[in-house]
Amino acid sequence: MVGVIVAAAGQGIRLGGEQPKALRDLGGRPLYWYTLATLAAVREVRFVWLVVPPAAEKNVVETLAAAPGFPFSVEVVGGGKERQDSVSRAMEVVPAEATIVAVHDAARPFASPRLFESCLAAARIHGAAIAAVPAADTVKLVVAGVVRQTLDRTTTWLAQTPQVARADWLRAAMRQAHEAGLRFTDEAGALEHCGYPVHVVRGEETNRKLTTPEDWEWAEWLLERTRRSFHRDS
Repeated sequence: MVGVIVAAAGQGIRLGGEQPKALRDLGGRPLYWYTLATLAAVREVRFVWLVVPPAAEKNVVETLAAAPGFPFSVEVVGGGKERQDSVSRAMEVVPAEATIVAVHDAARPFASPRLFESCLAAARIHGAAIAAVPAADTVKLVVAGVVRQTLDRTTTWLAQTPQVARADWLRAAMRQAHEAGLRFTDEAGALEHCGYPVHVVRGEETNRKLTTPEDWEWAEWLLERTRRSFHRDS
């Protein structure tokens, strides 16, 4: 069975504001709601663990209780300081029935159901798969403000989420990272460190991570444009 960890515990310091990023209102809904709504269209998903700042757990549980039901169970989990900590905490409550686990960043609200389905299908075949897009710009390796190397753009990809893996692989990768005192910015890094092959699924340009105020303005624009298109086509 398939479960999804929705990482929504980040503070969003670069975005500004007093409220944690994933709890901020976007078009009348908290940001994390868009991922839950997308997952509702992915038939395979049976479990969802929504990882939020510990101080927000009670409010999020109440918000979800008052919202229309989803076709999967949603468990709210208190997150950690960094994404790796949050994912590790969620993995502690993942049941044995969940054989495939996806991790998705709530700060990417516009990932499509098709992208989730493609990543899940690839993970079933290969064991692990992530969404990513080819680098469009020339990529420089910079150390202390000095360019050390120009990377080959034709083999350079920019990682997105979802990142999907066999549950036993992901559990082992999180455990080994913790035991070795290693920090990774995504699950693929931990999986790679353990020697697990991670395959790439072509991501989506609109699957953009909302990090800065400019990103948030773009999200508001895209949401409004989508709504206008829907009403025009209805």
